[in-house]
Amino acid sequence: MSLALDLLAPRRCVCCRAYDTWLCAPCADSLRTHTDQVCYYCKETPTSYGNLCSNCRGAAALRSIYVGTHHTGAQQHLLARVIYHYKYYFIEELAEPLGTLLAHSATTSALPVPDVIIPVPLHRRRLRWRGFNQSAHLATALSSALARPLTIPVVTDLLVRTRYTTPQVARGTRSARLHNLRNAFAVTRPADVRGTRILLVDDIATTGTTLLECGTVLARAGARSVDAIVLARGL
Repeated sequence: MSLALDLLAPRRCVCCRAYDTWLCAPCADSLRTHTDQVCYYCKETPTSYGNLCSNCRGAAALRSIYVGTHHTGAQQHLLARVIYHYKYYFIEELAEPLGTLLAHSATTSALPVPDVIIPVPLHRRRLRWRGFNQSAHLATALSSALARPLTIPVVTDLLVRTRYTTPQVARGTRSARLHNLRNAFAVTRPADVRGTRILLVDDIATTGTTLLECGTVLARAGARSVDAIVLARGL
């Protein structure tokens, strides 16, 4: 069946259209960048790994949002194209090169090493529609790429989405987005969260409110610290 599908609809790089791969090595390499980080809350003050600056410290339970790439112009368009194909053309195989891209960026940063990686969960309704959780696949690929010299476990059932919410892009203000997500997440086993350093994984942070709500829920359950990593901000 796989051979037949490859003959009818062969894999082609979503960027340059080269055959036999969804993202060729040259295009993947072109998306690698060293990214200067800023406080995710005020989005102005430079910080070492997207952590809260001194003025914003204490404003949120989430310690940081580390952005793995930063592009403008043509490269931004290419990255947006890859992420769009990953999420909406349901090309799960793109998780591996995107996870490797995140890992390359993370290992050259000051982002603290976590005890566990947790992907932002999807509601079961959205999961049925997409067929896979893009953040969970990305988290697994990131963990695999970081597996030397240690393996950081990915746990997909500690944080769950308890109710369906409308897309965040439809909510204009930060307060409206936070209201949309209120009580939308829950920790299933607080004892497994208590005292741990957690890294949340998502594909894109637009305003960061989804990650902020997840961080708040995990912090209330007793997490020692909660950081987040994303591929891009607001494509």
